[in-house]
Amino acid sequence: MEDSLHSKFLIIGGSMEKSLIFMSAYLERFNVIHVHVAKQYYGGIIEQFYLKNMLTQELSSTRIVYDYEENDWHIYQLMVDNLYLGTPFTILNNHGLSCALETRGIVNDPMFDHLFAYDGDDLGPIYTPEETTFKVWSPTSHAVKLQYQLNGRMETIDMERQTQGIYKAVLRKDMEGARYIYWTCNGDQCLKTTDPYAYASTANGAESVVVNPKKFHKILKMSFPLKQKTDAVIYEVSVRDFTSSKSIKSKYRRQFLGVVEKGLTTKNNQIAGFDYLIDLGVTHVQLMPIFDFATIEETKPDLFYNWGYDPSQINVPEGSYCTDISDPYSRINECIDMVNRLHLSGLRVTMDMVVNHVYDVNSSSLERLVPYYYFRNDDFGHISNGSFCSNDINSECFMVRKYIVDMCKRWQKIYGMDGFRFDLMGILDIETINTIQRVLYNKDPNCLIYGEGWNMNTMLPDDRKAMLDNQAKMPNISFFNDQYRDVLKGSTFTNEHVRLGYLSGNTDLFDEAQAVISNQHKFIYPEQSINYVECHDNATMYDYLKETLDEDEETRLKRQKLLNTAVILSQGIPFLHCGQEFARSKMGVHNSFNSPDNINQVDWDRKDEMMDQVYYVKNLLKLRRKNNGFRYTTKEDIEKNVNICHLSNGVMIYTVYQTQGEFKQIKVIFNPKRESTYYNLSAKDEVIITTENAIKQEYSNLLIEPVSVYIIAQR
Repeated sequence: MEDSLHSKFLIIGGSMEKSLIFMSAYLERFNVIHVHVAKQYYGGIIEQFYLKNMLTQELSSTRIVYDYEENDWHIYQLMVDNLYLGTPFTILNNHGLSCALETRGIVNDPMFDHLFAYDGDDLGPIYTPEETTFKVWSPTSHAVKLQYQLNGRMETIDMERQTQGIYKAVLRKDMEGARYIYWTCNGDQCLKTTDPYAYASTANGAESVVVNPKKFHKILKMSFPLKQKTDAVIYEVSVRDFTSSKSIKSKYRRQFLGVVEKGLTTKNNQIAGFDYLIDLGVTHVQLMPIFDFATIEETKPDLFYNWGYDPSQINVPEGSYCTDISDPYSRINECIDMVNRLHLSGLRVTMDMVVNHVYDVNSSSLERLVPYYYFRNDDFGHISNGSFCSNDINSECFMVRKYIVDMCKRWQKIYGMDGFRFDLMGILDIETINTIQRVLYNKDPNCLIYGEGWNMNTMLPDDRKAMLDNQAKMPNISFFNDQYRDVLKGSTFTNEHVRLGYLSGNTDLFDEAQAVISNQHKFIYPEQSINYVECHDNATMYDYLKETLDEDEETRLKRQKLLNTAVILSQGIPFLHCGQEFARSKMGVHNSFNSPDNINQVDWDRKDEMMDQVYYVKNLLKLRRKNNGFRYTTKEDIEKNVNICHLSNGVMIYTVYQTQGEFKQIKVIFNPKRESTYYNLSAKDEVIITTENAIKQEYSNLLIEPVSVYIIAQR
């Protein structure tokens, strides 16, 4: 679709350089205007400004109440009668210069949401074969045009402004397959944008597409409930990485359907991919971003690599993951099919939801529809950057919160998602996260909501941030427990020995390790803790241990087992990064977000080399599944039934007592030291799992080898 529009307004793809403009004007409140005048224009001195209604040509005076200088500009604050949006205005000065009045800080006016908040569920295209209704929210625009192309013909129509800033158009014909964009006019600019509520798009999000929802495949929901959240074991998977390796001969390499492709094998004819995933014993597959992200050329996905934390359209699945980018239904139905097949195999699916920022705020449909509203700005347009991605979503505003909630509802309803992981959740506000939880739980009480709960430096008071320190205000939300990671594995951000974790050999952290394993340190409920030592971010556990410890390969792999044991058997919810169970390596790359496939791909041949590690993890998962003592739901249960103490200096005995399961009592002995010790076995003791190939025992004395785990049970 050509990038043009015939109108009386100036059409641009971005902002003009300020240095070329002598005067600009911004509506900051309903009765406050800021005018910037360049000092090179009459020294920046203006005696009088006038406001002109461009529809009625009515001219009115304004009152200068304040002025000051800032660099090369003289800035004036004007008071006017309350202005209602939807009408184009210009500002004139006493020298005859004029400029369009743009909206800016008015979106921060407390009255803005009061006047324009829209709670309808009909935004976007509503399709029937007889007609399609388009609705878009753009209260700061004084005009919105719908431009569409159908059957090779392009048309542009004016949309009708309704109450609450809604623009509407009804086309009484069959619009299925139509490509369309909006043109939003604000000041003297008209900018083109896609529809943030569209269901489908062309390649690379160039245009939105009208589709028939009746042609979406039906979702298959899980047939059995999740009895308690601590039953969950989350396994993080990248759609692309899962089948990138050419050694497994996938028909749907790096695509949605590849994730659920049966019959994939390694070069040694061992199961890989989907079959392996089913066999492993996890309960939830967490998919790294599967919405439309920006830095992949969807028609040529081999050109670039990216994890997908650069959102372009969270309303549409990623096009590079489908088989036919020219078919708008392909990405939708193949994504649904992937989730359905995971459900049929007994696996729940959670989605990595990245709503804290967008890839490019200037080209974002949200910014173009309502400038300055969707992203945190101060009254002068200075943007918040707590995400370190150049913008932060303004989640506490009504329509921003609505959009986030609506998109979560969509992914739950249409694609069958069983939960969401929120990237940089600390950018979002508490009310938004709690609202998402309430809305989604109404449809699925087994829905799992969790996220990264770090305190991000965004323009939001700390007491309103959806961060871990505010977990008491979000009792139904789970958080990635970075304290757990740092205490057991070691700090992610240093290679210094003093920052090694307890299971990496720093036994001085015994008390801290005891607290995180028993989940007795910060959370109201055990389920609030996502226990992890490895995820897509930072070095893999194997690479971390290789980099930080001067140990041989055998010892390093033993430590891998120690850490996997802790993650799976600690109180809370275990989280595993795909391949963690077979010592996945990314060749030492710490941040592989845009590294090539050879770095990020899941190396299924390595799985065959590390089958001892895989069997060990499978046995741990089976032990957790069959024994409720590792899945307690309250702190009271943990206090009553869990005990942790020293066997010898630095060696831990983690004991759980239970009434449900294979055993009455299970002891997990962690020895992260390079020295051995002894454990006195009783007559009832049975060694059920160990990192060692052979059990060495002299009478009742069990030798606890250096860097080892022994799990001992009593029936």
